[in-house]
Amino acid sequence: MPHIGTKSKSGSVVRELLLTTIATTISIVLTFGGSAYFEQKKKKSDARLMAMMVIHDMENTALQLRQASEQTVQEAEPALYVWENFYRLDDIGEDTLKQALSYIVEGSSEHKQFPLDEASEKIFLSSQETWKNIDNPGFIDAVQHFYVDRHQVFDYINSAPFFRKPISSEEEYRVLANCKDVRHWFRLSLIDRLREFLPRNDVQLYLTGNYGRQGTLKDYARNFEQTITKCKFMMGITDEELDTYVKSQEQAGHSPKKSELVGKWYLQKEKSVEVYYELTANHEFRMIALNHVSNPDFTGIAEFTSSETGTWELQDNSLCIVHEPGTKFHLDASNIKANPGKEAETKGFIKYWTDYGAEVEKSSATEQAEVENLAVSIDDTGTKMELRKTYTNKDGKEITSTLYLVKESN
Repeated sequence: MPHIGTKSKSGSVVRELLLTTIATTISIVLTFGGSAYFEQKKKKSDARLMAMMVIHDMENTALQLRQASEQTVQEAEPALYVWENFYRLDDIGEDTLKQALSYIVEGSSEHKQFPLDEASEKIFLSSQETWKNIDNPGFIDAVQHFYVDRHQVFDYINSAPFFRKPISSEEEYRVLANCKDVRHWFRLSLIDRLREFLPRNDVQLYLTGNYGRQGTLKDYARNFEQTITKCKFMMGITDEELDTYVKSQEQAGHSPKKSELVGKWYLQKEKSVEVYYELTANHEFRMIALNHVSNPDFTGIAEFTSSETGTWELQDNSLCIVHEPGTKFHLDASNIKANPGKEAETKGFIKYWTDYGAEVEKSSATEQAEVENLAVSIDDTGTKMELRKTYTNKDGKEITSTLYLVKESN
C-alpha cells in the first residue's frame, strides 16, 4: 500500500513519457507546419515579384512606343528641310544631309526598326507554377492578351509600308557605287543619293506621313498604358512599390571611393577607334575619341583626335562633371604618304578635315560650361563602371540612359 505523500515512481514515468510525446508532437507540427507556412509565403512573394517584372516589361513597351512617336517627328525635320530646299543641296550642312538620308534609308535588310525584347515574356509564359501562386486569373488573362497584342503591333509597324523606310540598303548601295567620285564618299555621295531618292513618290509619301506615324504610335502606347493600369489595380501594386522593385533590379556594384575612380575608363576600345574618360587624382576630366583612318589614296594611317576637358567631383553617389566650353579637334597626318598620282586627292583629304576641325573648335568655343550629374557605381573588381543619367522628356516622363565603361589595366 503506497504511503500518502510519497510519489509513485510508475506515475512519474508515465507523466514524463506523456509530456515528451506532447512536446515531440508540437515540435513536429511547428516544424512542418511552419515550413509549409513559410514556403507558401515565399511562393506568394515570388508570384508578386513576377507580376511586377511583367508590369515593368509592359511599361517599357509603352515607353518605347512613346519615344518612337516623338522621334519620328524630330527625325523627320532635317529630311523635310532638305526636301523643301531640294534645288540648293550644295548650301546645306553635311550633318543635315546625313540626317535626311538616314531618315529614309532602312539600313541592313535584317534590321528591325522597332526591336522587341521578349525575355520577360518568355519567363512569364513558361512559369506555370507561378501562375498557380498569383491567384488572380484576370491578371494572367490580361497579361496574355497584352503579349498577343504586342506581337501584332510590332509585326505591323516593322512590316507595313506606312512605317517601312522607302529606300533599301541595296538601292542605296547601287546609287553610291554610281556616284561621281567613289574614292570620296563624303559630301558628293550624300548629294548624289539625295538627288536620286527625294523626287520619288514613295519617299515623299513617307516624308509626309510622319505625323500619321506619330499618332498611331501614341495610340498604341495609350492602349497599352490602359492595360498596365488595369493590371496594377487587379494586383494592388502601387507606383511606389513598382519603383522600388525596378531600382532593386538595377542595383549592382557599390558606391565608389574617389581613389577608385581615378584612371582611364574606356567606353570603346578597338583597333581603329578608342573612346575613353580620364579622371585624374587632382580632379581634372578629359573625354578623348581617337579614330585611325586609312584611305585608298595614301599609305599609312591618319589619326583624328577629338577631346573635351573639365573637372570632376564625387558627390554622394553621383559623379559630377563640369564640361568646359570648347572641343579640340586635331588631325595627325604625319604618318601618311600619297600614293603615286594621288597627291592632289591626299592634300584635299587633309585640307577637308583640317578645315572641319577648325570649324568645330570655333563653334564650340562659344558654348557655355555644362554640368552633368551621373549616378555612379563600380563592380567588386573595381574595373567596370556604370554611369546613369536621368532626365525628363517633353511629356514629363523620366528617361534614364546608362553607360558601361571598363578601366584600363595597369
